[in-house]
Amino acid sequence: MPWLLAVVFVLVVFLCCNRNIVTGHDAPTWDASSYYAPEFTLVADYARAGRLLLWDPWINGGTPDNADPQVGAASPLMILVGTVAGGTEKGFRVYWLVIWFLGLLGMLLFARHLDAPVWAAVVVTLAYGFCGFYVGHAEHTTFVYSFSSLPFIFWRFDAALNSFRLMPAIEAGALWGLSATRWLYLP
Repeated sequence: MPWLLAVVFVLVVFLCCNRNIVTGHDAPTWDASSYYAPEFTLVADYARAGRLLLWDPWINGGTPDNADPQVGAASPLMILVGTVAGGTEKGFRVYWLVIWFLGLLGMLLFARHLDAPVWAAVVVTLAYGFCGFYVGHAEHTTFVYSFSSLPFIFWRFDAALNSFRLMPAIEAGALWGLSATRWLYLP
């Protein structure tokens, strides 16, 4: 129960700190609004039509967007959020906040795995969630996506090292691979 309260508390703090984004009074800026949001819209529109984005005929005389990991055309999370939220600016804001919050959730899970006290896990999670990398690279959706994957990867990798089992190692590798479906960069 205390861990569930920790998740709720972290979510409330996260949403309060991003209230202007949540309410639509503000939006992610620079690259997020000029590059990543339109690409999200395209991926979401294709997903809602039951198709995967393979080719973008509207940029550079046509580009193979499925081959550009920065677009996220192969990202299961982007496809899922795009299907549910739609290819709108609001849908992009939801996606952007979801991938950012997943990093905080991953940090809480990792802290729980390490048997950290709940209060310490909350402090570390909030520090991680609002660290310079997240805040400084918020416009770079691909970086946020990959950075949010790190706690999950470390959690499963540490579980593999501690248990001498193969399955958590496979999970860590799969999570690392999924983090690359959005970008080939892990900090």
